[in-house]
Formats: sequence, structure tokens, C-alpha cells
Amino acid sequence: MKRLLFFIAICMASLGLYAQNLTISGVVAQAEDNTPLPGVSIVAVGTTIGAITDFEGSYSITVPESVTTLRFTFVGMQTEEITIGSQTTIDVAMVTGTEALDEVIVVGYGTTRRGAITGSIGTVNAEKIEQIPVGSFDAMLQGQVAGMQVITNSGAPGASSTVRIRGVSSLNAGTQPLYIMDGVQITSGDFSALNPNDIENISVLKDASATSIYGSKGANGVIIITTKRGRNNQATEIMFRTQFGQSVLSTDQFEMMNSNQKIDYEIDLGIRAADNPQNDALRQVNTNWRDELFHNAPMSSYELSARGGGEKTAFYISGSYFFQDGIQYRSDLRRYSARINIDHTASDKLKLGVHLTAGYEELQNPVLQSNNIYNLTFRAYLENPYVAPYNEDGSYTTPADGLKWANPIQQLDLNDELDGRLKAVGNVYAEYAILPFLKFRSTLGADFSDYVNYGYLHPESAWGSTNGGEVYRQFSRNFRLTNTNLLTFDKTFGSHSVDAYLGEESISFNNEFFETEGFSLPNNVIKVLNGTSQVGDSWGGNITEYSVLSFFGNASYNYDRKYFIDASYRMDGSSRFGPDQRWANFWSVGGQWDMKRENFLANVNVLSQMKIRGSIGTTGNYNIGNYNHLQLYSFSGAYYDLNASFPNEPGNTGLTWEKVRLSTVAIDFQLVNRLGLIVELYHKLTTDMLSNVPFSLTTGFNSGWDNIGKMLNKGIEVTANFDIIRKSDFILNLDANLAYNHNEIIELYDGKEEVPPSAGSDWIHAVGKPYGSWKMVEYVGVNAANGDRIYLDVNGDPTNQFLVSNTRFVNKSWVAPWQGGFTATASWKGLSASAFFTWVQGKYMVNNTRYFMESNGQFAAYGQSVKMLNAWRQPGDITDVPKEDFSNYFDTRLLEDASFMRLKNLTISYIIPQKWAEATRVFKSFRVYAQGQNLFTWTKYLGFDPEYDAAYELGQYPHVKTISFGIDAGF
Repeated sequence: MKRLLFFIAICMASLGLYAQNLTISGVVAQAEDNTPLPGVSIVAVGTTIGAITDFEGSYSITVPESVTTLRFTFVGMQTEEITIGSQTTIDVAMVTGTEALDEVIVVGYGTTRRGAITGSIGTVNAEKIEQIPVGSFDAMLQGQVAGMQVITNSGAPGASSTVRIRGVSSLNAGTQPLYIMDGVQITSGDFSALNPNDIENISVLKDASATSIYGSKGANGVIIITTKRGRNNQATEIMFRTQFGQSVLSTDQFEMMNSNQKIDYEIDLGIRAADNPQNDALRQVNTNWRDELFHNAPMSSYELSARGGGEKTAFYISGSYFFQDGIQYRSDLRRYSARINIDHTASDKLKLGVHLTAGYEELQNPVLQSNNIYNLTFRAYLENPYVAPYNEDGSYTTPADGLKWANPIQQLDLNDELDGRLKAVGNVYAEYAILPFLKFRSTLGADFSDYVNYGYLHPESAWGSTNGGEVYRQFSRNFRLTNTNLLTFDKTFGSHSVDAYLGEESISFNNEFFETEGFSLPNNVIKVLNGTSQVGDSWGGNITEYSVLSFFGNASYNYDRKYFIDASYRMDGSSRFGPDQRWANFWSVGGQWDMKRENFLANVNVLSQMKIRGSIGTTGNYNIGNYNHLQLYSFSGAYYDLNASFPNEPGNTGLTWEKVRLSTVAIDFQLVNRLGLIVELYHKLTTDMLSNVPFSLTTGFNSGWDNIGKMLNKGIEVTANFDIIRKSDFILNLDANLAYNHNEIIELYDGKEEVPPSAGSDWIHAVGKPYGSWKMVEYVGVNAANGDRIYLDVNGDPTNQFLVSNTRFVNKSWVAPWQGGFTATASWKGLSASAFFTWVQGKYMVNNTRYFMESNGQFAAYGQSVKMLNAWRQPGDITDVPKEDFSNYFDTRLLEDASFMRLKNLTISYIIPQKWAEATRVFKSFRVYAQGQNLFTWTKYLGFDPEYDAAYELGQYPHVKTISFGIDAGF
């Protein structure tokens, strides 16, 4: 009874407090044209009570009567503080401020306003990548930033992407950009273990002024990832998100023969007897192996997050689950992730914080996914249509039933392969204000991952029977520790502003690897390594380490926010080079002129912004093995059944940094606050390229590392944003970017003009040619008189002979020089639609699958393309398919235009008006949406998919088309 009375008393007290509250509502719009502003933050000054305007610009906030002021804030607008007085309706017209195009951007080791940037930096905000149903966030960056090429190499769940910024800069050293998350360097390729919805924004640093402060790590560009933070003095926002969808095969240009066609084809070639008694029965089977090996795949995700803060502490916490089934049989991804970000103001001088995320993923893979007969994509073409995967009794068919090899579905059911990865990234920091304009900050960050690969081959499977079954394990642990100490200065003297910092940074990295195998399993129950299995000779392991020590500084000055200059310097030392070559210096200088602030343009109203900027500087590359400069021995040899050591690395004490000098000039302007355009020209020269160079066998080695040659990248980038229509209830916007990059190898080594990247390659490193240039025998058609192939010889004259000596450069490369993307967005009240397209032009790739499927009889016993039905048969036939002479060659017939344009994402969403959501007394906001991923692809490429970053495409996991539906609910 006492508890009941106490509860009633609390309720009455609450009602009494409620009676003293005041509810204020209104509409927030742009003063310029009265367009409603969604997403404006309203805070009751002196409290943590807050609200956000809905899509119609409406808001409602309940505050204690003691509150006297409301603060309205929105990016690009002047902050407004309104005295409440006796008002219950407050409408606000927000004015575009001088900072309208001047949002805070993360750069280097700090932040600055966009208007003060002298370098080339692209940004991607959370709204562009949230809720996209892919496992790895790097795939979401495709087409978002001019000059950044992103190619997702596979449709497999969690597949990572190849990212290049302003072209290929090296022959053999790493070309991936540097990734920084919340100030911590992270390893590329591990992104599928992290939740992309935790990301607030991404800055892409492209030129020397932006990247040189990272010195030896910035040669390939820098991608800085900032995760979501809490907000001081704001009521806690709880957000629940969920999404469900299904994926299907995105595209397939191949049309394979059906059973009737294939049997007739084999009879015509003489490899099948016309009177074979099985022919009639086989014609009735007609299996589509693609449908058997690929299926519709579901996906789902759930996420719960909380965000807010008081006067001294701000926090962001999230947890999520993501599942994506693969369209290939027995492939899927499961991810569990969590994040906590806390920032605390301990005193007027001291700030402390911790930012930590952890994720665990399990990835099931189809077994043995190399380019062989067990590759499921390849197998979908190789098998004949007149053989079924199952017998009438439901059992698996076998080679005895007509299959070319063991039944792939049966093998996947018998065998297992599973990857597990635990990933954690985090930092702790302390910042102390020595003086109001002088601060010291120390950060300790870590990037940690444990990777385990488990494999099992059943003793009765075709793949495992050779060794009586097999169990294998791989374990790898990566740990990178980064300590950064920064002294910053920020002060304004009248019209003069100076920002500067000095820093020291140390990085230590450790990798531990171990693998082992067990054979001759006693039965099909034991699937672990134990004493009943025999440990094979392939066991092994290693531990590798490297470290980097750096000292750096940066200074920025501006006068009256009209003239800007920026300079940086960095000195790096790396353990990957010998003592005499360990240290290198990197620098940059950049400047900007804000012409709009000049008197002669101040009154030109049509011009909202006009800036000219430029920069020049150097960066470096050290992305090679940890010990390539040392003479190394291996102890994996054998001599008369005894362990033996032998030299396996020649070493090079003179090996040093690869260097890049990059210069950029750009113009930024905006017309009538509607059309914005950025045009950038750049010149990027790589010297002392780190490369593996062939040695004479008399040295005892095949090759060794050295600094060689030069490579040039130069190009243009254009970014545009256009508010086509901007009215109070309707907005139509177009955002686009395009880039052209000219790549050219200037110099190789030892006076050589051409060097193949590997033996037998059809693409060549050649002076005066772009990286990835094709040198092949040129195929031009079929002789109608006799069906022979027609080639061009080295002089360009026709011939019917395929000779390697007739290879010529065909002025095509597998690295595309053109790329871009564009987004069209329309919104009307709470309804919006967005279509994002990405495209690549000028990429040529060998369709290696056609070598087998259009084999001119050489592989006629396997599945064949319907194109072979058009082969030359008699004099006078006009066709592009030569006669079947049972021979086949790698010539330009297989070299295809792999350019493409893709509707990457289409989203339709509706935001329920805030007053409707709040009327439920449960929700503060509610959004529903539907989206499609990879809906349409336009390409001339004849394989599964043109999006693949390599010279030859054979058996790659196809890209997927995904339709999904989701809900975002705020509480």
C-alpha cells in the first residue's frame, strides 16, 4: 500500500511539474525564399531539451517556464537565438550566413572550415551512405567524389573494393589510399566487420596540400572517417533502424546453348553420333546450371542507437546486426557490431574522450573459389544443359551420369569453409588548454583484428578423398598501435588569423600468422584437428613487424578571410628501409584567393562564390614488405630429408622511399546560390618507384626490390551541384562529378622500353603508354571465302596466321581513364526520391570465360555459347565467328569494352510529419523507404559483370541486384 501511495504521489508531482511547462511551436524557413528547412536543431538554452524540425520545417518543443531563450542552428545558416517571452508560436526565418558554404571539414590532424581549405578535399556525408545494403562501406563510396575510382570486385557478401585516387601511382608498391578512422590508421580490407551507419562523414584528401602532412603514407590519397558523436545540451535521441530485402543476379550477357542446340552442335562437329540412343532422352533434360548454382538471397539488418549529452558529457552508443545471404550456394555474411563514443569536459581546461568500435563477422564461402573447375561461376557455364544436378530419386548425379566433374552442389554440401574476424578500432585522448589559444592533445589509438579460417574436406568428397579427408586452420592477428601528440595554436589578431600545430607520431605494427592441416580423417564426424589426424607438411607461420616515427608541422594564415596560405612539413622514419635510407622529408604549400570578398565582385549578386586555389608538394610510399631491404634466409628447405636453410631475399641497403610530387590548381564558384561548380587540374609525378626487378639467375635470385623509373598522372576533375527547382514545397537537385586521368609510364629501368608484369601477360608496362596497356595479336574478322580468322601482322597487314611476333599495342588499357557519378533528388513535402548513377568509360578487359565458351571446337565437350551456332559453315557466309578448327587463341577477339553505367541506388522514402509521429506518444520521427541497388547496368561487356578491377575476368562472383525496404524510427 505504501508503494502505491508513493507511486501516486510521484505521478501527482509530475503532473504538477507538467502544468508549469510551456509548449512552443512554429515553422522554420529560409529568409531568402521562404523554403521550409527540415533538420533544424532547436535547443532550450540552459537545458538539454531539444527538438528538430520535420520535412515541412515544423517543430514543437515543451520547455519549463523558466526557459527564456530558444536557439536555432542549421548548417549553412546563421544561428538564431529567440527570446520566448509570452509567445507560444515562434516562426523563424533563417538567413544564409557567410559560412553557408563553409561547413567544418576534417583535414589532416584537425578540422577547418571549407572556406579556408587550400587543398583538394571531397566529402561524403552520412545521408549518402546510410542504410545501403552492402557489407563493406568502401563500396558505398563509388561515384561520390571526383577523381576517386572505386571498383567493387565481387558481389560476394562483405567483398571489399579497390580504391584509387587520381590514378595508379606505382608499378608494384601498394596503391590503396590511407584510411584514418577517428585519428587511427586502419587496415583496408577489414571494413566488412564495421557498421557503416556509425559514420558521420568521410573526407577524401586528394592533393599535396591536403595529404603531405601524412608524409610517407599519403602518396595514394587519404580517406578520413569520422564517426558519430554525441551532442552537448541535447535530449537523448534513440533511433531504431531495420531493413529487409532480397538479392538476385545483377546482369548476365551470356546466352548458353540449350540441350537441343548443344546436341545438334556436337553432332555437326562429329564429337557425338547422330544415332546415339541417348540423344532423345538428353534433349528432354535442359538444365539451366546458372539457376541451379545461384539463388535469390535474403538480407536483413537491425540497429539501435542513442545519442545526446549534458553540459559536460556527450555520448553516442550503437549496436547492430547485419545478415546478407550470397546468391552463390553456401555463401553468406553475419556481422555483430557495437560502438561507444564519449567526449567529456572535465574542466575549463581539460577534455577527455574515448571512441571505440568492435565487430565480429562470420563469412561462409563456397569452397575452392580459385579459377578452376570447382569455381561455381565458371561451373555455371562449363556443365552441359543435358545433364541434371539430381537424379529422379533426389540423389546427386555424378560423372557416371554425364557430369564432367564431381557434382558441385554435392561437394558444397559435404565440405565447409568459414572465415571469422574480430575487429576493434578505438582511441582515448586527453586535451589540455594551456592558454585559450594554445592546446596540447595526446591520443593513443589501436587497430586490432583476429582472423580465423576454418576448412573441412569430407573424406568421401572428390576434393578430400585424395588425402582421406582434410581439416585446415589459418590464424592471423594484426595489431597496430598509434600514439599522436599535438600542440595546436589558434588565434585571431584583428583581420589576421593564424592556425598552426606541431606534432609527433609513432606507429608500431605486429602481425602473427599460423596455419596447419590434418589429413587421413578416421571418419566423417571428426572435423577438428586432433591426434587422430596426421598433421601435414604444409604447416607454418611467421611474425612480422614494422614501425614508423614521424615529426610534423603545419601553419595556416588568412587575412580577412580573403587571402589564405597553408604550409606543412613532415619527416618520417620507417623500419622498412636501411639505416642510411630510413628518413625522408615531405612538404607542401597551398594558397587560396576568395575573390568574392573583393570590392569589384562584392556587388555582383549573380555570383555567390568565387575562389581560386592551388597547391604543390610531395608525399611518399613505403607499402612494400617489412624486410625487403634485408638479406634473408628461409628455413623451409630440405636436404637429404634434413631441414635446410637457403637465401631467399637478396636485400638492398639502398632501397628508399617512393616519392610523389603533386600540384593542383582549381576554381570554385557558385551562381545565385543554386549552381555550384568546382574545376580542378592536377599533375602527379611518381619517381623512385618501388618495384620488384628481374635479376640474372647467376645471382642466385629471380628478382629483388629496387627504386626505378617514373610514372605520370595528370587530369581534370569537375564537381557540380545544381538546385534546378527550389520552392517551398518542392526541391529538385542534381549533383554530379566526372574525372579524366591520363596515365603514362615515363621511365622503367636499365633503359628498357617494355616489361611484362608477369610471364605470358598480354598487358605490358611500356614507356609512353598508360599502366595496363594491352599488347596483343589484333583480330579483325573472318574470311568469308574459307572461314579462316583474319589477323593483322606487326605492320598492320592482314594474315591468317596467329603469331606471337605480331603482337601490337592496341591503344587500350584495363584501367579506365574516365569515371564519374551523378545523383538526381526530388522531394515534395515528406516524400522524396533519389537516383544515383555511376559510370566508367575506357576500360578494356579480356573476357576469359569466352575463351572456353566460344572455343571454336577446342572445348566443345563443355557448355558453349549460342554464338557458336553462327560459326562459318560454307564459302560466302558473312559472320564474325570463324570455322571450328579446334584451336583457340588469346587475341583481341576476347578483349571487350568493359565500360559501363549503372543505376547504383534508387531510393524512395516518406518522412511522416513530426506532429503525426509525436501524436503516437511513442515516436519522435518515423521514416519508411524502399530502395534498389544495382537495378540496371548498361554495358557492351558480354560476361557476368564489367565491374572488376583486373585485366582478365574468369569466374568472378557476380554482382547482385538488391531490393529492400526499411524503417527508421526515432524515440
